[in-house]
Amino acid sequence: MRTDCRGVPVSAKSESALSAGDLFNQRLLRMDLGVGELLDAQKSEPEDPLLNLYAALISLYGQTDEGNQQAEKHLKHAMARRADLTPRDHQLLEALSAFQQKQYYLAMQILEEITEDFPQDLLSAKFCEFVYFMLGQQFCGPRFQVHMMRLAEQQSRPDPDLLGMLAFATELSGNYKHAETLAHDALELEPRNPWAQHALSHALIREGRIERGISRMEAFMPLLKTCDPLILCHNAWHLALLYLEQLDEANARRVFNERIWMNLPDTVGEQIDAIALAWRMEMAGYAMDEFWPQVCDHAEAHATDVLTPFLSAHFAYALARANRDDALAELLANVAQRTTVDDEEGRHIWTPVGQNLVESSAMSANTQHRDCLRLMQPAIESIACVGGSDAQVDLFRMAYAHSLVQSGKLAEAASFRRHWIPLKLPTALDARLFAS
Repeated sequence: MRTDCRGVPVSAKSESALSAGDLFNQRLLRMDLGVGELLDAQKSEPEDPLLNLYAALISLYGQTDEGNQQAEKHLKHAMARRADLTPRDHQLLEALSAFQQKQYYLAMQILEEITEDFPQDLLSAKFCEFVYFMLGQQFCGPRFQVHMMRLAEQQSRPDPDLLGMLAFATELSGNYKHAETLAHDALELEPRNPWAQHALSHALIREGRIERGISRMEAFMPLLKTCDPLILCHNAWHLALLYLEQLDEANARRVFNERIWMNLPDTVGEQIDAIALAWRMEMAGYAMDEFWPQVCDHAEAHATDVLTPFLSAHFAYALARANRDDALAELLANVAQRTTVDDEEGRHIWTPVGQNLVESSAMSANTQHRDCLRLMQPAIESIACVGGSDAQVDLFRMAYAHSLVQSGKLAEAASFRRHWIPLKLPTALDARLFAS
């Protein structure tokens, strides 16, 4: 008999007959509308342990200390009813508890163990993908790929959501052609598949196939409007990056204004995408002055939280550009305090790479390019461990190159360009970035 991701026997059900947990599972994997309805179900059954587990997972996706605190409450409710949980749910409780306590390496290990015991549990695989993001998806790329390949081999038939994750992991590991093939396979199985389209955009920009990337992403936009708003925002961000590679300022701004900024301005995901694009546009020579006070008005409440260097670096740049000096000082102090914690994350992420990145991002915002280089130079080789994907970490590589050129270090900039080319094929944007 077929079992669900928790190892529980189930029969075929229509969507109307699915439980709130099953619907959540389907919607999260497909990045579909209605993921948040799980929270309504949890409010109706506040003691249900599985609904509390999934509510905690949603809260953790928020990437704020407030979200972590909400998750802690849900996890306590789940712990109180631990006897009602399945073996898979026990492990998920441990993984989410580790993540909530910012023990990301431990959370990753437990989630990988869950999918060894329950290879049909693609929800745990999906959240593990998010843990890889927190630790650096490019840094974790080979491990991510092995994980997804193992699961793909254990499925009775190809799964479009799993193929989308495998395509992304394959691209992060540097096999762009195979990633493109896997993304196409996933889209053939399910055309309305935003994560497969996301993986495809990653591969195409790495291959330097900018026109093809724009064509595919523009064609997918109508379908994206029927998906979760955050994946619409993020895939639109990838479209804007493609336009920016061509120095097409008008279309980059159009996508920024229509699809990226001020749709869900209080969410970290939208804020980070908007900051990252605006930062890149400024390095390309396009003014974004009016944006910085706007984003800080929405982000300042959590901008001083310290979860990953990737997030803090974006907020440091934004706070500096908006002249929010008090908030920036608080953020830098919190980052310095985080480096004193003697744990695996502290040793491998924050000290010294993460702290140097955050401090140098603020200096970059203030055009203190030589000071930026002083901090970034010893960190740039290890920058993939700060969090984010390869496309997202390219922002920091661009900032380093920009500071080299602005400091008159053209020979070093040319050398860095040769080093960077295997990671990202050159475009018109790169030519401008490295120009004296």
